[in-house]
Amino acid sequence: MQGHDSRWTRRQFLAVAGISTGLTVLGGCAPFPETSPPSVTPKPSGRVQEYTLDAKEDSITINGKPVKTWIYSAGALSLPQLRVREGDTLRVKLTNKLPQDTTIHWHGLTLDNKMDGVPDLTQSPVARNQTFTYEFTAPFSGTYYYSSFVGTQADRFLYGPLIIDPANEQRNFDYEFIIMLDDWIDGVAGSPDDALKKLQSGGITTTSAVKGESAPDLNYPLYLINGTSAETPYEMTIKNNSRLLLRFINAAASTIFHVALQGHRMQVTHADGHEIAPVEVDALRIGMGERYDTIVTANHPGVWQLAARVEGTQKTMTRALLRYQGEKAKAPPADALPAELSRQTLQYSMLKAGPGVAVMPNRQPDTVTQIQLNGDPKKYTWTINGERYPNVTPISVAKGNLIRFEIQNQSPLPQPMHLHGQLFQLDNGTGHGPLKDTVLIDPGQKLAILWTASNPGQWAFHSNNVYHRASGMLGVVKVE
Repeated sequence: MQGHDSRWTRRQFLAVAGISTGLTVLGGCAPFPETSPPSVTPKPSGRVQEYTLDAKEDSITINGKPVKTWIYSAGALSLPQLRVREGDTLRVKLTNKLPQDTTIHWHGLTLDNKMDGVPDLTQSPVARNQTFTYEFTAPFSGTYYYSSFVGTQADRFLYGPLIIDPANEQRNFDYEFIIMLDDWIDGVAGSPDDALKKLQSGGITTTSAVKGESAPDLNYPLYLINGTSAETPYEMTIKNNSRLLLRFINAAASTIFHVALQGHRMQVTHADGHEIAPVEVDALRIGMGERYDTIVTANHPGVWQLAARVEGTQKTMTRALLRYQGEKAKAPPADALPAELSRQTLQYSMLKAGPGVAVMPNRQPDTVTQIQLNGDPKKYTWTINGERYPNVTPISVAKGNLIRFEIQNQSPLPQPMHLHGQLFQLDNGTGHGPLKDTVLIDPGQKLAILWTASNPGQWAFHSNNVYHRASGMLGVVKVE
């Protein structure tokens, strides 16, 4: 990398993001603790991991061309991976060099309210040329990520993976790969702010090309895996007869992905960072903000497509490649969809909390709250209980109470609903649903979540569709 060139190539992105290009994991990266109890204040380890991030305008390289965007960088590094152990103190010094205010939100973590990164709710936004230090104890192991929470900034390159390793190391895999899914418009077809203005002035159609699926809000010019497109795919090189840990993170602003690995099945072990009873499937449906850890037994030599199809489209996709060492075969065509995508897809009804996971108390909730999600696609307005942020009435709950949210999606599009600062248990009819922080609710569907109001403060509850959130679908939950 030349010091005078600020553009970021695919390989530079992968290297500095801390995403393996096929390196065997030699120790210390296991995501499989015997227990992963939800804890707001875990026992501190005494260790401190410090990072310095600059939010700034810069260029990255996509399909061999420089693209101007906004990024996080750490010195010479772009999109750094943040990695700590349970109980460590994570200290991140953010300096804002953007032309707008900014913040960082830590997806899925139960932390001190003032560290949550919601502008004008949990903190004042970080102004241009100002610095803010985020500091908190890493609460539990798992796959998480961080991103800006201001406007449409998360639809740029203002995000990155956050991996919390268990305090007691365990390993049952040979390779680890982080798979970050994204939709991309910035610097290619205008900016995210331009896209929001167009949506709010012209509305959208919800007619889908695929029966049973909803059309996406935006048809993006590019879809990415780890910052690369289907034309120049990210590649994972492995040995035969090995076990792979694939950490999937949907960091997209407005796209649900259906993901499958050609020639292989996936054993899902964690949802949103928390252990589940393992379940084997062919494909995943991943809403914005959701994460899944999977184990793949690699015993089928060849060159295989890891495909991510855009929901609501028949063939729009992006991909990565899995290549066994020594294989010289050509890669599949860039638009080849694996047969696995039409086979068994993970459903919420298949998920059960792992045997060592502390879930919500088995008793009647203290409070049951009805929540209605609505939206007008022609006016492009999106509401929670008929209200649009910031003109909302907080949902007040007493600290320590067991809360049940019954959420009805009456909007015409799927809504990936995310609750800040608390963990919830999905009531999926199994009697032992998984712990999550984001749940994808389809049009006309009603889902219930249970959570203990253990973390005081005013917390955001919103759609993880960045454009729906920016157009009103954000509420406030007050724990006191």
